[in-house]
Amino acid sequence: MIFAGAIGYYDAALRISPDYVEAKYKKALAYKTMGDVDTANNLFTEIITNYPDDRFANESKERKRLLMNNISSAKYFSLSGIIFLIVGIYVIVNFVYSEVQ
Repeated sequence: MIFAGAIGYYDAALRISPDYVEAKYKKALAYKTMGDVDTANNLFTEIITNYPDDRFANESKERKRLLMNNISSAKYFSLSGIIFLIVGIYVIVNFVYSEVQ
């Protein structure tokens, strides 16, 4: 996968220059794109905390906000889907039961 390869290059750059904030930021974006939101969120937090005056701190704040909104929305829609499924099963069971009697 292209993003896994990119993460390897960002790690190499960070071994040479641990304070290379742009590499940390792009590494976080790669993790987010791959679906590893926990790692992405941790990297965004690290940038915000350790480099508050860097331009990537502001971008990390925005990315983190969007990431958390997406997670909240996904949880809401997952719960809604489960409730919808339970109600659907209830309706079907009641229909079948009424037809049997």
